This record gives sequence, structure tokens and C-alpha cells, in this order.
Amino acid sequence: MSRTLRPLARVLEPLGWLPALFTSLALLATEPGTPPSIEGLPAEIELEADSTTPVEPVRVTGSAPLSFLWQQILRSPRTPVTPNPVDLPIPVPEGVGRALVKPRWLERHTGRYRLTVSNAWGTATNEVQVQVRRPMQPSILAQPLRLNVLAGSPVESPLILDGRPPLTTAWWLDGARLTNQLLAAPVLPNRPGLTGGTLIAVVGNRFGSVTSQPIVVSIVGTNLYRQDFNSRTAPGWTPAFSQVLTNENRWGRSGFTTRPGAFRLTNAVPMGPVVFGFDVWAQDSWDGEDALWGPDRWSVAVDGSPLFAAAFSNNDDYRGPSYYLQRFPIGHGLPQIAPRLGSLGFDPADSDWGTLPEYMGRVRVSSPYRLRFAVTNRAEVFAADFLGEGIGDESWALDNAYVSRPPAELAWIRFGVPAVSGSEEGGEISIPLERGGNLDLAVEVRVATQDASASADLDYMPLAGKIRFEPGERRKFVGVRLIGNQTEDPPRSFGVWLLDAGTNGVFLGQPFAAVAIRDDESGIRLVAETNRIPSGARTVLGHLERTGDLSHQVTVAIHHESGTAHLGEDFLPYGVVTNVGWAYFEIGSTRAIPRFQYTGNPQDPLEIMATTNAAWDGPESFTLRLDDGSGVPQEAGSAMEVTIFPAVARLQVETTGDGPEKAIRLRIELPPGTSGQLEQSINLREWIPLETVTGTRVRPIDTGSAAFYRIRPS
Repeated sequence: MSRTLRPLARVLEPLGWLPALFTSLALLATEPGTPPSIEGLPAEIELEADSTTPVEPVRVTGSAPLSFLWQQILRSPRTPVTPNPVDLPIPVPEGVGRALVKPRWLERHTGRYRLTVSNAWGTATNEVQVQVRRPMQPSILAQPLRLNVLAGSPVESPLILDGRPPLTTAWWLDGARLTNQLLAAPVLPNRPGLTGGTLIAVVGNRFGSVTSQPIVVSIVGTNLYRQDFNSRTAPGWTPAFSQVLTNENRWGRSGFTTRPGAFRLTNAVPMGPVVFGFDVWAQDSWDGEDALWGPDRWSVAVDGSPLFAAAFSNNDDYRGPSYYLQRFPIGHGLPQIAPRLGSLGFDPADSDWGTLPEYMGRVRVSSPYRLRFAVTNRAEVFAADFLGEGIGDESWALDNAYVSRPPAELAWIRFGVPAVSGSEEGGEISIPLERGGNLDLAVEVRVATQDASASADLDYMPLAGKIRFEPGERRKFVGVRLIGNQTEDPPRSFGVWLLDAGTNGVFLGQPFAAVAIRDDESGIRLVAETNRIPSGARTVLGHLERTGDLSHQVTVAIHHESGTAHLGEDFLPYGVVTNVGWAYFEIGSTRAIPRFQYTGNPQDPLEIMATTNAAWDGPESFTLRLDDGSGVPQEAGSAMEVTIFPAVARLQVETTGDGPEKAIRLRIELPPGTSGQLEQSINLREWIPLETVTGTRVRPIDTGSAAFYRIRPS
């Protein structure tokens, strides 16, 4: 205390209010506080994935108390509503202290971060660009050891790889180099008399290389058709041409844009089970399944029945495999939720890769997917049809197409479902594994997990082991335990691969299953404003809200479940009025807006039109339900029951005849057993009773003056 204040304090002490006055005077006597400053925060920092390195400034000064806030700065995508992207600061759950510390830095954490330091005298901010990269040296995390490969087909089970991209894989078969083989699984030569051999792979990047263990390959079954598109002709295909693309012969870049392609194999396929497979390449897909600009979809049907469809991968994960669940496609007989395909990698030899040109924040690259499907052939003609949708500004290509018959003497192995999903707090998820063919054999199937956006030991427990089928067993389950946490995370996913089935088994369908993880701390809910709508009216029922992680786009489907009110008869499907049946959340947005709808009020996407026929005989209802693509049961707030209450009457103006015989009439209909008072008004303020109406009544209208009519219940 200053010398000036001490005598004053002794005088005031007997008064009892010394403490309050003492505090005030002491504050007046102190120097003003110092605003905060941030020193030594790097503009850019590169971190290794799986590290725990803190990101922090060298020095922070300023008068206490100081508060710290870390935010990730995201960019809003360009849309017709927001043509100029803006910064979207998203709070980082771990960012409440001087240092930004992650339990493990992952590639998905790459981005720009802002540190804000505040006290009573001011605020200081600084930003750092964090680049999280995979470990430098390439490594093989898992691989097949002994494979039975269907005659004519490529190798389906890949090497599970890690390391700084781009990774290239060189393959040797019995010591001879296989040409044009750069992906994680090779294509065997189309050579007469080839019955198998030993494969060796060398995986490399600019930091080094690693050699695989030997993979003993045996060719089994009967090849019915194989087309590698290594020439300018492709018999059986329409359009009947192929086109050479970069370092690979693939089915025409210009042939499959929005036009269909077809394949017909005649008089060559026996009745019964066959395996149909091919590689598909997404060429220069810049919007993929983007919530606003996409989707870029392709689909395939066999013998007129839909087989599979998916949207191209968005290019934000082009450097590795992707196992996201997606709602696309929508089509008769297709699952509402299909896995995005397990990619064998991106094309490092693509001419676009070297410069990675960007358009609206998305890079243009080439993404290959290896697919196979077990189908039952029921006709002499094997017919496959391909279609690209929404890809007039991109293209897609096919390669390594084949039709093969599996050997009856072996066990046929495949996953029972293409994908599963669950909550991070849901414990263990189970994926059914099915066995057909020869049931008399014991089979051991080796399985392994592979990271995509989910990370082993952080989001799930990695799996590497064997599943054994005893003779006669048809069904087993692959179990993987999910790991929960207390932080807000985007949806994550990983893949489960079948590596090999030893000498007794062969894979029929896709040798992988996609697993999606839903975050417990994030959610989407339907906020209802009303659940009662009158027949013949268009009504906004509510809106959609998102909580938790806001760092990604989310597309939400709105489903209708008919009750006593029937879709199309009593109410129009969601989308007929406002959009195409979808709503989406932009990056940083907590409110959804309709897709392809840029007029009106974008905050009210849930609009339903009840027909004039609805509820004629009494109240009718249906259920409106959200589907965010997670595939798990929705929580409270994701569905609502909507009631359509009865109309008092139907009023319809009818015109009959023509010329001098033309007449205009008012047709009035009331529900059976009810009556109403017909009234007329000229100014909508004063109403004149005309007559009591029951059932159906038709009366002429005076066309000499404007008039309004209404029915009031009797």
C-alpha cells in the first residue's frame, strides 16, 4: 500500500467498511494492465501422424488472468448462395490452454488453426498451418500368403500398406516383372497354361522401399470371358471401342460419361453361379459425392437387375483407401445405404497427379476400385449394363472385366453384408461371413483391418487373425471392438479385408466390408414446429439442426413411412415441393438447407403438401424420418408423426362447353354425413349465406363480378 493511503486506512478502520474502500483505492493506485501478445507461433508446422507433439507459441505475455481458445479455420465451399468462400472458425475441443495437444495427430487433423489469447485489457490472435503426414518409410501391415484366384480375374486381396504417398507397387511373378502394375493388388498375365506361381511385391516411395513375403497363387475355376481392353476393339461391348489412357488401357474415357455402356456375352455362360468382376476408374472427379455439387454416380445391372452403384470418392481422401458409407445410389432394388468402395489406391501415374491442379478446393485425380460380384446366371445371354449419372464434367473407365465360374470342389467365401455401422459407444460390431460351395472342407480365413478415416487403437481395435470354418459350418462372424471417447468427431470408417482362405477356399464376392463409426457427441435432429397439416395445404413442419462436430458436410435423406395416410395419394413425397428429397449441412453450419434449392427460405426445408383427397374420411397420419447415412437406429428427435386433419369441403371451379355454350360452375363436395353453409363475399370481410349443402352440389357462378366462396361447418 502506498504511503499516502496508510494514514487514511487507519482513520477509516473503525468504520467497518474499510475492506471495500481499501480494495477500490488499491485498484486506483495500480498501473494499467498489459494486453496479451503471442510470440513464436510458427506460420507452418509439419507433424508425423500418430505423434503427440504439442503446437504452441514460444512465449505468451500479458496481465493475468489469460484465457486461451484454439479454433480450426475451415473454408466454406462455393455455392450459388455463397460464391465467395469465407473462413469458418470451429472450436477445437482440446484447445483450451496455451498449447494445442492431440492424443494422436492424424492426417484428418491437417488444417489451419487460430490461437486467441484474451484478458481484461485486450485480445491477441495468431495462426499456424498444421500439416500431418503419414510415416515416411513404406511398410506392409498385412498381406495374403496363399491365394486361390479365379481364372481370368485379377488378384482381389491387396497388400495393406502404410507410408507417405504416393506409394507404388512393383510386382514379380516367378521372377518375371509384371508390366503396368502399380496398385496394391496385381493383374495376372492372360497366358495360356498359366496355373499359378509365386508373387513378390516391392512397395516404394521417395523415402525407401519394402519387399513383401512370397504369395503362393493357384488359379482355380473356369474363365468364361476376359477383356483387358488392350486393343481398339472390344467384342460384345457397346459402344464398341476402347481408348488408351495414361499408362493403362481402359474402356473409353469418352465412352462412359452420361451415356450408358452395355456388355453382352452370348451362348457362353452356363446356368448357375458365376462371378462377374471389373476395375472401375473415376477419372478427374472433382466433386465426387459432395453434398452440394455431387453426386457423380455410376451403376451396374446384370440381366436387368440392379447389382451395385456408388458415388465416386471425393478427392479429399484420394491418397488412400476409403470405406465411407453413403446413401447413394437411390434406385429400385438397391440398398439405401451402400459402402463407398474399398479403393486399391489412387493412380500415381495419372498425368494430373504431378501438379495436382485444384478446382474449387478439390484436386483432379484418378481413383481405381476393384469390384467383384457373385450372381446367378439364368439365361444363355449374360447381360451387364453400366450407367454414369451427373458426370458430364468427368468420366469413368473400365478395365480387367471377366466372368468366371467358381470351382465346385472348393469352399466359397464371402461377407454376408457389404457394410456395417455402429456407435463409438456400442462396443463390438459383428460382420457375418458366409461359406458355400463344398461344405465338407475345413477352411481358415485370414482377416485384417485397414485404416481409412478411422484410426486403429484410437477409433477401433485393430484385427489380424483367422476365422475357422469347421466342416458343415455355413456362417461365422468377424468381430471388431469400437473405441469411444469424449470428443466431437466427424463420421469415421475403416475396412475389414479377407486376405486369403488357404488351399481350401476361394472368394466369391467383395473381399472387404466397410465399417462406419458414428460419433456419440454429434447428432442431427428434426425440430418440429407443427405436426398437424390441413388437407390441400402446403405446410412447413420444421427444420433440421446439427450439434457437435461441424467440420464436414452432411447430407440427410428424409424418408416417409405411410400409416393411414399413403404416400402419393394423401401427401406428396418430400422433394416434390422443395427439392429432390435431401437436405444438407454445410461446413460450420448447424442448420440444414435443401439441396438444389436457392430461393425462398432455406432454413425451412421440411415442407409437405397434403392433397385435397387427404383425410376426407377422418384424420390420417404418416411418419417423417431422418436418415443421416449412419445405418444405426436413430435417436429421439429424428422422427415425427404427422397428422392430416379433415377438410371441411372441396371447392372447385369447373368450365363446361365453349363459345355461347360456355358455363362456369362451382362444384362443392362435403364428406358423407356432413353438411356446411356455403357463403359468398365480395371483399373478404362481409360474408353472405347462400345455402346449406350436403354431399355434392353444383351451382352456376355469376361471372359478372369477382366473388369468393367458403364453406362453414353447420
